[in-house]
Amino acid sequence: MITEKLDGSMVHGAVIDGQAVLMTRMGLSDQALMAADLLTSEQRDYIRHSSNIGYTLTFEFTSPQNRIVIRYDEPALTLLAVRDTFTGEYLRKDVLDGIASEMHVPLVRHFPSDWNDAHAFLNYARAIRGAEGFVVRFDDGLWVKAKGDDYVLKHRAKDSILREKNVLALVLNGELDDVIPLLEPEDALEIEEYRARVFSGLNASAMRLAEHVRTGAHLDQKTFATEHQNRIVPEFRSLAFQVRAGADPREAVRRHLLKSVGGQTSVDATRYLHGASFTLGGAAE
Repeated sequence: MITEKLDGSMVHGAVIDGQAVLMTRMGLSDQALMAADLLTSEQRDYIRHSSNIGYTLTFEFTSPQNRIVIRYDEPALTLLAVRDTFTGEYLRKDVLDGIASEMHVPLVRHFPSDWNDAHAFLNYARAIRGAEGFVVRFDDGLWVKAKGDDYVLKHRAKDSILREKNVLALVLNGELDDVIPLLEPEDALEIEEYRARVFSGLNASAMRLAEHVRTGAHLDQKTFATEHQNRIVPEFRSLAFQVRAGADPREAVRRHLLKSVGGQTSVDATRYLHGASFTLGGAAE
């Protein structure tokens, strides 16, 4: 059997204290709670009845708020499988069709399983775009995933930008252009806007430093250190000494920021140098 591999969170029905719930492998996780919010009272009753007679219903939860790589416009639950909890047997597709219809949820797409050349199928799976891939279940019970190369590349790229410190490092090192082509357009736009804000703030800090050093250029080192430096905030003073010693103001700020990308605490502590912030998914400021 070959089915579509959806790009969300797998959840299964269960009954806790008489109440029908959805759970991930981590239990009542945030994703499970968001998925359960989609259930109607009738669907909860169906899950509770199924569990009581020994069947576990498994769904894929996809949502704009639970996005991995593939973008889904609306939150949804898609029926993946139903398993007999006593025998371990998975119900046939024709039975799943009926259950999906009764629950008013879509059934995961099934594809012809008459491939007789494994290499040909893998080449086909790796070439797909705009989807994650396929799940293949063999007659002996073995399950395998076959993912598209395009999805794998985008997933790796997405992993690299989930944390602001990683994105800031890419921006400061001039490496962002290598990642952007691998991202979905919406993610790429968010990152490009963040880069523009970082450089705008960085340049403003560099100009402030340059002006501060210029106006104190006639002073001797002692007077510059003991009097002139009091005219600028403490966070800028070490950078001002570097610029006075001949460092390019913009490069001095960039190097100082690069030292901060080891952790989010350091990123937050040096944010005054650029003023930008980034959280993938629209929370950038």
